[in-house]
Amino acid sequence: MLKELFFVLPSKWVVHTPLHFIILSKVYTLIEDQYLIRLLFCIISISLPFLFYLCLKTNYPDENKNNLLTLASLTFLFPSFRSGAIWANDHITALFFFLLFLIFFLKWNKGSNFQALTGNTYLQLIFLALAVYTRQYYVLIYIYCMYVYFKKFSLFNFLKLSLIVFILAIPGFFLIFFDPILLKVTFN
Repeated sequence: MLKELFFVLPSKWVVHTPLHFIILSKVYTLIEDQYLIRLLFCIISISLPFLFYLCLKTNYPDENKNNLLTLASLTFLFPSFRSGAIWANDHITALFFFLLFLIFFLKWNKGSNFQALTGNTYLQLIFLALAVYTRQYYVLIYIYCMYVYFKKFSLFNFLKLSLIVFILAIPGFFLIFFDPILLKVTFN
């Protein structure tokens, strides 16, 4: 459907934000073979444990790297990871964006210069926004981040950051306005 019509409300099929499906539809226009797309997605999914390892290494720099690599490799044992990688599931795409956000956030949080907004800060916001537009559950992380930013930045820089977050949220406001079911989170 996205191949022919770009603006389609996702709640007809799933109750998730549509970025993952938009990305897949654009890749499908290039490849046009669902099995090849699944194989490509599966190969890309293999990078997730490595990204998780980078997060662990950033957060625990004094820990033995072999222990961190072993812990990150345990990701391959999770059935949800394996099935999501094989079936090109949106939670894998969201996790990919979230881990990229987390790498930049952890590096920034370990630093000591919180006076200016840097490229790292902007990358954090962009990757977290991409995670939210893939799976809306990650919006809760924004609340935590805004709290951390409020505590670490000056009021002026926090307001600049808030403006950027608002600009990144505008497509989400349109999604919610036209498809309010996206606000509903159900657990069956």
